[in-house]
Amino acid sequence: MSGSPSSPSSRIPASSQNIPSSFHAQQEQRQQIQHHEQVTGDYGLFDDNDYRHSNITPKNVKEQQGPIEVNDARPILPNAAFFMGDLRDGLPMINMQSSFLMSCKNFTEKDIGLIFFVFGISQVIFMAPAGYFIDYAKNKITMVLYASAAISALTVLTALLAREDAENMTLMLIIHFIQGGVTCL
Repeated sequence: MSGSPSSPSSRIPASSQNIPSSFHAQQEQRQQIQHHEQVTGDYGLFDDNDYRHSNITPKNVKEQQGPIEVNDARPILPNAAFFMGDLRDGLPMINMQSSFLMSCKNFTEKDIGLIFFVFGISQVIFMAPAGYFIDYAKNKITMVLYASAAISALTVLTALLAREDAENMTLMLIIHFIQGGVTCL
């Protein structure tokens, strides 16, 4: 009974079946590249023009093409992220703003809830377009810098332009709609 489920050939574990050797070679190469990146901090791009995958050395490339501009933001972003924790999604900033508006400008819980709602809806609206835009941008660090400056400026504008008892609620909603969109970058 060679075709029955209890036959010896059907009980062979999947891990012991033959896997093509090219798969193992690719997996080993990926592990070597990841180890190289972790040890050296060199996060080069992985394409056919990358010098690590050919016989061209960085010195030869400079001699042939002149200076090369590198726009790889990956080594810089972890250091920038340390200082930008409160700007990551805007929630700590808006929590701080809501505390200020409730205690100093006499906003009600309903007003603060409306501000949170508009902020969240703008993040939902702008998340996909901002992600597409940032993926294809050449200067990601510059964009993150401008976005963080805009978030900080909008936070200061909230404090400066807020009036007692939410008299200018429309302006506050516009500011927080823009702030929600900018936090997506």
